[in-house]
Amino acid sequence: MFMRVLVVVLGVFCLGCTPRVVYKEVYIPTKCQIVRPARPSKDLEVLEYLRELLAYTEELEK
Repeated sequence: MFMRVLVVVLGVFCLGCTPRVVYKEVYIPTKCQIVRPARPSKDLEVLEYLRELLAYTEELEK
């Protein structure tokens, strides 16, 4: 009798611990068809290089 009660109690306890089905959104990465712009040449003067580099980074952010 004691074993039956113990088995039933443990069975109910184990059933209470089973995880419920949880659905989550999964994002799948896809490859972009974007062409990267050419990086400005380092042979330019400092101010001209910085101007071209800023334009390059703005183009990358788009």
